[in-house]
Amino acid sequence: MNTLSVIGIGRIGLCFALFLERAGYNVIGCDRDRRHVDSINNRTHRSTEPRVIDLLAQSTNFRATSSLTEAAEASHFLFVCVRTESEPDGKYCHSQIESMLGELETLGRHKHTKRLVICCNINPGYSDAVALRLQPLNYSVTYNPEWVRQGSILDNFTNPNTVVIGEPDVSTGDDLSEIYRRACNNTPRIIRTTRLTAEVIKIALNCSLAAKIALANMIGDLAICKDVDPHQVLDAIGSDPRIGAQFFAYGFGYGGPCLPRDTRAFRYCARSCGADAAIIEAVESANREHLDFQVERFCSTHSIDDIVLIDEVSYKPGVDILDDSQQLLFAVKIAQRGYKVKIRSTKQLVDKISRLYGDMFDFDITDASPTIASDGA
Repeated sequence: MNTLSVIGIGRIGLCFALFLERAGYNVIGCDRDRRHVDSINNRTHRSTEPRVIDLLAQSTNFRATSSLTEAAEASHFLFVCVRTESEPDGKYCHSQIESMLGELETLGRHKHTKRLVICCNINPGYSDAVALRLQPLNYSVTYNPEWVRQGSILDNFTNPNTVVIGEPDVSTGDDLSEIYRRACNNTPRIIRTTRLTAEVIKIALNCSLAAKIALANMIGDLAICKDVDPHQVLDAIGSDPRIGAQFFAYGFGYGGPCLPRDTRAFRYCARSCGADAAIIEAVESANREHLDFQVERFCSTHSIDDIVLIDEVSYKPGVDILDDSQQLLFAVKIAQRGYKVKIRSTKQLVDKISRLYGDMFDFDITDASPTIASDGA
């Protein structure tokens, strides 16, 4: 168990590998991108994620490879952190996992059991199907979902609130629990359950966070319409421990690479099994309507001659991700209304926005490091 392999060392997978290495494990990271692998091995990799560059430079027991065979043979634990995109109907696309599984199958049956631990987003029921498929090759399959926030991924791995293990057997659950107890700085609650239950927990928890954000913004919109302070209202409600203050503040709607995709995946899962997803559908609608409210409110209180300066267009402060960014959508909508919009951001994000929207905006490029948000998803 002292050597662990991580398959897929993009932003999250690399953080997970460094989290494990920091705990004293020998870690092999596997990725198809050979240039990425080389940049990790020669320690020239660059990342905007806090602490990654420092931990990579300090690491002595972490190396990368583009050989899945090498990664599979080196360890009994194979953690899968590849990317899963959303398909148009909302379900997660398993193409990258499927490609990896196809390569594993070509390696044939192992003499000793290999423990495949799927950590990325998948559709409920998928890990059971993988377990059945790989059983003849002497693999056990666990579902161990990630709950991390962009901009604080390493801290989230190091100090998780909860670790969910969808285990195939008690022995695997014991060993995986021991890995987390050794690697975490805190003592998280470890929930051990079936693979299918863990899959449902993953998307349902993120849907609950999305619902909380949408509810807070709906209440805040009402407060504004009644000419009272939305922050004071929500602070009072969030002080009740039955509700809590986290994810319960007024601002832009939820976005990013996690919550929108999990709400869509929840809707797909509900439709496929005949369950009701009406509340999640209302959450998604409320998130869109809140943006419309913000745009209308802005236009009713600002002259069309005003130059609008927007300091942050990533989906939350401190990250370079534009996926489902409500801030960027707000900028687009008011620019389409005829306002002259200037976006102040880093060159990296300015280049991304220019590729998406051409000359819709003016830009003020800054190299200042953003402040990392302590909350969000």
